[in-house]
Amino acid sequence: MSTHTITFLGGVESVTGSRFLLETDNFKLLVEAGMFQGLKELRLKNWEPFPINPAEINAIIITHADADEVCEWLGTNKTAPTHTFIVHGEPASSAAMAEKINSQIGWNTVVPKSNQKFYL
Repeated sequence: MSTHTITFLGGVESVTGSRFLLETDNFKLLVEAGMFQGLKELRLKNWEPFPINPAEINAIIITHADADEVCEWLGTNKTAPTHTFIVHGEPASSAAMAEKINSQIGWNTVVPKSNQKFYL
C-alpha cells in the first residue's frame, strides 16, 4: 500500500515561512519556499538545516513569495529539482520571478498555463 503524507515545514504558528512537503513512496513535492520574517526567533529559522535533503525534492511549486527571498533560499540547494513551477499571481509577475530564478541560480523554471498538465 502506498504512503502519502504532508509535512508542514512552515507557515503554521506564524504567518511566514510557508513550506509544505507532499510525499509519496517515490516522489517529493515542495509547495512554497517561504522565508521566515518578523521576530528574531522566527528569522533564525532561515539558517536552520532544512529538515530533508533538498536534492531529494523532485518538484517545487511557488505560489506566493518574494523573488529575492526565494532566490536566496533556493540558492542554498546544490541540486535543482526536476521541476520548478511558478504560479505567482499575474502572468507577468510569474514570468519575472521565473526569469530571476533562471538568471540568479540557473534553475529551469516553468510558468504553467491554465489546465496545462505535466508528467512528474
